Amino acid sequence: MKQLRKMREWSEAGLLDEATVKRIIDYENNRKEKQRLPLLLIVGGTFVVLAVFSFLAANWQVMPIGWKIGLVVALMWSCYVMADLSERRSMLHPIVFRIGGILAFGASILVVVQSFHLPMEGSLLGWCVFVAALAHYVLWRHEAYGVVAFLSGWTIFTSLGGFGQEQASYLDWTSFDLMVVLSFSWFYFSQRLPSLLFSWLFLFFSGLSLFLLVSYDGF
Repeated sequence: MKQLRKMREWSEAGLLDEATVKRIIDYENNRKEKQRLPLLLIVGGTFVVLAVFSFLAANWQVMPIGWKIGLVVALMWSCYVMADLSERRSMLHPIVFRIGGILAFGASILVVVQSFHLPMEGSLLGWCVFVAALAHYVLWRHEAYGVVAFLSGWTIFTSLGGFGQEQASYLDWTSFDLMVVLSFSWFYFSQRLPSLLFSWLFLFFSGLSLFLLVSYDGF
């Protein structure tokens, strides 16, 4: 280990005493043992999850609406519970579970819309996931949430959200004001790359959306 060689070097130089080096090594060894999961447990858990998802996929069409919504919401909360346990015990990566929670949140909206045959404009899901990802970025300040926010927000400007169409039914002055407010807020909270770059691009494309709201003669 590079850290171990450095500590030995510092100990020989008189910067660290032997007792301190021993306590550091013991602490690192104990911490790694706590983080380690049995390989069989990981493999077995993976197969169990795949079996459950295969069963749900095979019976999804015949399941009651309440079960569908409940399962997706339970999956979302399970992701956040696992993220909290992962963060408390310094095991695995809590960010992976939180991103899974964002995706499950989007899936829950999609299931509700499809189950009750509600009208869904192309930008609705993008708006919901975009706001959820921004909330995650404000709370935990990790660059991955900025990436998720940009990808979900980008669907508002692309063909999935109707951007570029002459008459985009989802875009009005209220949605434009909300878009500008969220863009400025994201730009304010972004303190480093890549979130700072993404927030600036989103602010720029928010200005371009004026072409869908204002019509005038000239170039």
